[in-house]
Amino acid sequence: MNAQTEKLPTLTRFVAFYSYKGGVGRTLALANCARALAAGGKKVVLLDFDLEAPGLLHFDAFQPKSNEKKPAGFAEYLEVCLQDGPPEKLDGYVHECKGKKDDQGKIWLMPAGRHGEPGYLAFLNSTTWSDFYTRQDGYKILENLRGHIIERYEPDYVFIDARTGLSEIGGIATHQLADIVVLVFNLNGQNLVGAKRVFDSIRKAPLHPAVILVASPVPVMPMDNGTPFAKKMQLIKRDFLGAYNNKDPLVIPYHPLLAFDDRLLVDDGDLFSSDAPYRRLAEIIQKVAAVDADYYLQQMAGPLQRGDSQRVKDIALQGLAENPTNIHLLMNLALAHYFIGMPEKAVSAIDELLRYHANSNELPKKQLVAQALFIKSVALGQLQGPEAAITAYDVLLQRFGKSSELALQEQVVKALSNKGITLGQLQRREEAIVVYDELLRRFDRSQVVVLQEQVANTLLNKGVTLGQLQRPEQAIVVCDELLRRFGESRGLVLQEQVAKAFLIKGITMGQLQRPEEAIAVFDELLRRFGESQALILQEQVANALNGKGFLMLLNAKKIYNSPMQRQSLLQAALNHFEQALVHTAAEARAMVLGNQGYALFLLGRTVESEQVLKEALALGGKTLYEAELADSHIDPLPEDTAFRVLLERLWSETGSETA
Repeated sequence: MNAQTEKLPTLTRFVAFYSYKGGVGRTLALANCARALAAGGKKVVLLDFDLEAPGLLHFDAFQPKSNEKKPAGFAEYLEVCLQDGPPEKLDGYVHECKGKKDDQGKIWLMPAGRHGEPGYLAFLNSTTWSDFYTRQDGYKILENLRGHIIERYEPDYVFIDARTGLSEIGGIATHQLADIVVLVFNLNGQNLVGAKRVFDSIRKAPLHPAVILVASPVPVMPMDNGTPFAKKMQLIKRDFLGAYNNKDPLVIPYHPLLAFDDRLLVDDGDLFSSDAPYRRLAEIIQKVAAVDADYYLQQMAGPLQRGDSQRVKDIALQGLAENPTNIHLLMNLALAHYFIGMPEKAVSAIDELLRYHANSNELPKKQLVAQALFIKSVALGQLQGPEAAITAYDVLLQRFGKSSELALQEQVVKALSNKGITLGQLQRREEAIVVYDELLRRFDRSQVVVLQEQVANTLLNKGVTLGQLQRPEQAIVVCDELLRRFGESRGLVLQEQVAKAFLIKGITMGQLQRPEEAIAVFDELLRRFGESQALILQEQVANALNGKGFLMLLNAKKIYNSPMQRQSLLQAALNHFEQALVHTAAEARAMVLGNQGYALFLLGRTVESEQVLKEALALGGKTLYEAELADSHIDPLPEDTAFRVLLERLWSETGSETA
């Protein structure tokens, strides 16, 4: 597996430090954790959301490198957003910090703003956070800020210093932005009751963040069973059920020196290792941030819906760095590689999946193993050719071919279908018929929609293959079987197969010199699906119009004694070609245009015919040129000689460009 060798995208974690009351060391805990992480090589962005009493700029390590004394920050950013929309750059509001000389990482700070200045106070007094959210697109503004920070700085962590109490801005930090909440509280009754209210509010959120509990500052006291401290710990264990460490909250002891000095113990230290709790908190944050595979799978939901395979691949690789054997991440990585156009890497990811999970007896995993084998077969077909694909399909069929579980039968029926198609591509059509018959024998009576769709598709493929084997009557019988079984279906996939069966039956009857019956079949297709707005059905409508028009053109060529009737048939054929072009995709227009040009020529409209044929030849090249020559030899007319002269001249003019 090469997940470790590729450059992984940074997956940013937003961590809100929150307290119900002030004076519990919340900002100090944030600052120490940020410094510990930055010294160890992490990139951290700090957001000071405590607009009433900001504190991060008081620490020398967080002063801007630019030495700006009152840097703009969150308040000024919001003011600009509300007036003019989000700014293009964050550099005026997020400032690189001085840090320490030996730091291996970096810290940036978005301060609360120019605290104390008239503009800051005016903004603070005029901003109602409920209005900001409900009337001023506050949610979008903060989501834009989140995305902009990730894009611009690619941080490992964003630490948010949220103000105290049950405030709106605190709720924004903990409910909208945070992946993790560090809930800091004292052990007195008022603190614990308030912290419990905050915790309950967080847990009610649909996608609530993980919560780390921190008791701070705690004076030195006995901690044995039965002591006041032990009783408080039991209370926390009961009331904060669901928090990451409710059974063992982190305790930060009271440090007298901190009552007099804004000191970062992880930088300065002391003889009593008072920095240890902060370093332990940084370790806990890192451990909680290293989430299991479910987190990455949740992150994939949006990219999967958008079809953003590159982003799916990036997330899968990062998830596998922490969860190297997860079957869902491996499966999504394989699919992403396949859809990006990297089949060899898709096969590599699937082989890794099979290495860990091939022998699993759990049905969900067996289903993914079968799906992985199917994708591997398709990818091997692209890499090594159809023989390799057939061998791989056989592995899947040997493993799961006799399963009665629907989840596995879906992969089996797809493998049989693809194996038959691949045999047909190798001109091994009799073997393909055997495979199709095996599929029909096993699944013909199924009432499950996905299996019915495969049965209908197999009947269609069998009909086409019988036609290629010069067994047209048998092909018609198979088409009639499909129409009998699925002709009244309302599902779009089955309706597409029904329309194709009508089309194949009509074409085959035309080849059997039964034009009137063929036209009746095309008319039935048009009656059923002519008004459909579905693109896949419009394509078959266009094919039916073209097929019917061509049969009418051939009928017109047979009429010698009634020029008016002949002209009428040719005009009707021309009308059908024109209608077909309305429904025909650009890449399929060549044949219809060729037929249209032929009809125009037979109607004596040679100038129009020449223009249409030029376009047709430009699109269809030599294949169309040869088809039009062949058509002119069917029941040949005197006019056909002149038509071939025109066609050869046009081909000589355009052939070198389209060959």
